[in-house]
Amino acid sequence: MTLFKGFMNFFAKAFIIIFVIEFLSLFFFDRIIVQSLVVGTIISVFMALSWYSNYYKALHSQQRMTTTGTVTRVILVLLACIIWYKFQAELNIIAITVGLMSTYVIIFVNAVRHFRK
Repeated sequence: MTLFKGFMNFFAKAFIIIFVIEFLSLFFFDRIIVQSLVVGTIISVFMALSWYSNYYKALHSQQRMTTTGTVTRVILVLLACIIWYKFQAELNIIAITVGLMSTYVIIFVNAVRHFRK
């Protein structure tokens, strides 16, 4: 399985569900909150891609040492903070943080489903 197919199998359904829920929440919640969630979730997709590419390399590598992509994820979180700082009036930092956490929730849910099989 290629890197992209594995990423799509592991994350695509969950992120599509999250984006649909965020789109539908535009009708019920404040626009600023929803926009912030979308920004956090978009950056979270890139965090997930970074995490999965390192996971894929670890699975298909003969090396004993692997990286976890921490630097990439920290840079992406700093990018989210810079975006919030630039647009403080239009974005909510707490909602951005919740959006950023969606990757970790998906990883946790997939791990629990895997161990229950």
